[in-house]
Amino acid sequence: MKKHIILSFSLFFLFILLMGTSGETADLPQSDRDQIINQEMDCVSSHLRAKESMGWVDVCSTSDKSDVYTFEDNVLAKKKHWFSIHPALTRDNPLTRVEIGGESFFYSYREPDLMKTKGYKNGIFGSFTYRLKENERPQSLKEIFSGSSGVNMLRIEGRYAFGKTDYESNGTGSENGIPYWAIELRGLAGYDIPLTSAVRLTPYVGLGYRYLYDDGGGGVTTTGHWGYDRESQYVYLPLGLETEYKFKNSWSIGLTVEYDYFIDGEQTSHLEDGGTGYDPLENDQNDGYGLRGSFRVMKESQAMDFFVEPFVRYWDIEDSKVSALTINGQVIPVPGSPGYVYGGREPKNNTTEYGVKLGLRY
Repeated sequence: MKKHIILSFSLFFLFILLMGTSGETADLPQSDRDQIINQEMDCVSSHLRAKESMGWVDVCSTSDKSDVYTFEDNVLAKKKHWFSIHPALTRDNPLTRVEIGGESFFYSYREPDLMKTKGYKNGIFGSFTYRLKENERPQSLKEIFSGSSGVNMLRIEGRYAFGKTDYESNGTGSENGIPYWAIELRGLAGYDIPLTSAVRLTPYVGLGYRYLYDDGGGGVTTTGHWGYDRESQYVYLPLGLETEYKFKNSWSIGLTVEYDYFIDGEQTSHLEDGGTGYDPLENDQNDGYGLRGSFRVMKESQAMDFFVEPFVRYWDIEDSKVSALTINGQVIPVPGSPGYVYGGREPKNNTTEYGVKLGLRY
């Protein structure tokens, strides 16, 4: 499982890195770049000979004064120059966006006819979106797939959630207030399709990783059963469509729908927490899927944008593979059944999260 995670994310973020760096200086010949560097170094040397020091407010530039970055009163004034601070640092660059905010949602996990946990969670989230360019509006359906436009949207996003859950089962009683936390990391690549000046569709694909921890170890249910810690890991492929409609009064709305193709999962049940002597039980999961959707309402302003976004996230995972139960690394034979040992699996389950995000975009 860990090897799958590392390999998948390494390949995906290598792709993002290559896409993000391509084209930034390709239109500038090597000879021109060398000339600019030499001019800059000559300027720095001359300045140091004259003043013996150089500060942030001092400027060295090429002969073209309109093609430089300048520092005046310690404030960065953005100009055109290949040797510069990344444009993501400027608010007026339409190709980059940063989002931060908080979320609150209701969480429900069920193993049908066996058990369920539920509770309210809170969390924080953030994302960075970089567009290589603005795609042109297609004049026909054919141009969407054969025009000069292409994959232009790259995004990295993550979230962290925490709270407590209440446990209830058909045979082992109930327990309230079990601590819970989860993280999720995703990388996405998309293709903007501007239908009009106000409407944009962005189909996207990516790679996601979800980690959840239920800290139930040391707890005891109402029927005297010991609880145990539980770890859940998913690796999946997001396939989605993001839409945006801009009104003329600085308001906009957007809808996102997504299908999550389940690649691999692993459940670790820390049975050693229950005082039974068992070792941790690890179960591989291979079958399942996820769905999610959200509706965003956003108000743009000069300093930053504000948005509210109701959402729902859903997972449906099939039975895991059976793994042998062990004590001190030794399997447990089934009495009277030579060749058979005791084992355990993670049952079929589903998870539902629905709530609302509040955030800022700049």
